[in-house]
Amino acid sequence: MKPKTKRKKTPEIDKDRFVESVYHIVFYGNTARSFNSVLLSVADKINENERMVIRYSIQWNVMLMTNSLMDEFEKYFLPYKSSSKETKNRIDSFEYIIEPILAQIKKWCDLRKFRNNVLAHNFRVDADGFKSVHLNNKLKSYNIPESTMDLITLLKLLDSITRIVEEMFKEEYNEALAIVDSFGNTPKRIMQSIEEEAKNTNLILLETNKRIAEYNIKLKGEAN
Repeated sequence: MKPKTKRKKTPEIDKDRFVESVYHIVFYGNTARSFNSVLLSVADKINENERMVIRYSIQWNVMLMTNSLMDEFEKYFLPYKSSSKETKNRIDSFEYIIEPILAQIKKWCDLRKFRNNVLAHNFRVDADGFKSVHLNNKLKSYNIPESTMDLITLLKLLDSITRIVEEMFKEEYNEALAIVDSFGNTPKRIMQSIEEEAKNTNLILLETNKRIAEYNIKLKGEAN
């Protein structure tokens, strides 16, 4: 049995890590805005099954994103000990301003637990002998945003936070943007055409179907 590797502690946050954090938080906010736009725009244009697929897809992504954003605040943004008094004051003011928003988000007290058990660890709860949340009737017990209205509310809160970050830390965000822009926007080179990709996929599925047929023939032979 391999010994457990110790998780590295978050290093002391310098200006570079702080600038990264500002960029990450605004990035999450832009994503939240897009999710919210999708939820509001498709509601009356698709059938119930399609609506459920979209809602659950967005819900799970939002759960992951919310936990990541909270980690950014706790590990990289708020702990920054700037040598600049002006920056310190902005961070302190920001923390005070968003306190009601964070308090509202934290009312969904199982966000992290849901992320860990359901999204990150194959629906299994390690504290419960790795039993499945589906077969153990625990999936409905999590206190998380569930309805479409809950999701819209959470997305609005995330969007609000990041708009405030973008406004109060404009200089740091522009610094991060300049770094990102310096990498250029050259798309990744596509190694093969769509036609070739479709052909390869079809060959794999044909081989799979062939093996299913062989398995069924084998079962019939054993039954006889």
